[in-house]
Amino acid sequence: MKGENVYTLKGKVDYYDALQQAWDSIPDALRTDTSRMAFDSLLYRTSNTIRSFRNDSLSTEKVFFLTRSYKIAHQDWLRLQTDSLFQRYEVKSYWDRLAIGQSLKTIREPESMGRFWVGTIAWTILCQIFAMSCWLKLLYLHRDRYLVEHFIFLIHLHSGFILLLTITAVLRKIVGLTFIPNKLPVIWLLGALLLGMYWFYHQSIGKTVLKWSIFLTLYVITLFVIFIVSFGASFLFF
Repeated sequence: MKGENVYTLKGKVDYYDALQQAWDSIPDALRTDTSRMAFDSLLYRTSNTIRSFRNDSLSTEKVFFLTRSYKIAHQDWLRLQTDSLFQRYEVKSYWDRLAIGQSLKTIREPESMGRFWVGTIAWTILCQIFAMSCWLKLLYLHRDRYLVEHFIFLIHLHSGFILLLTITAVLRKIVGLTFIPNKLPVIWLLGALLLGMYWFYHQSIGKTVLKWSIFLTLYVITLFVIFIVSFGASFLFF
């Protein structure tokens, strides 16, 4: 069980169950001692971890939610319905019920969670650009620039970054030009941002470099906060 968690175990448990169902569907005439030995050998080779998991169904994982921590058995994570889990572990807080219920959905429907979060990426990027436009407005408060001008400036930068990121991925993964560095889009973005700020806002190189450094620091902090909020919203409401 070391190194395993409910996310990695779920696929293995489902595979194990599928094998068992396949055996149960075989006609009685074909379920001989020889075929049973062959089937058991297959299970032994492919589901060592699963058999240990089933023999140790009380193995628990301590999970901390919003109001308290719970020691929940791995088997219960994978097998119990949501209401049954709440009852067994006496989960009474509304927020803990919400968090645990969504955790179960991510375990049992990881594809849905992934699609929902990917669908929010475009809005997340737009929120990030808008937030950074506000920071630029403050950094260049005396330059008489409208907020929409900062927004368009950043739209162009991010569009170029995404385009270069896509081209780099295609050249490396599909064409096979692995000598192209993965960090090329980031390097381009840093350089393009510095030159763009210098040309667009018409300030000295010293002031531009200072504001470029401040902007990058604010960018990282804002990006972290926005993505945490975005992922949290996706987790709670998908």
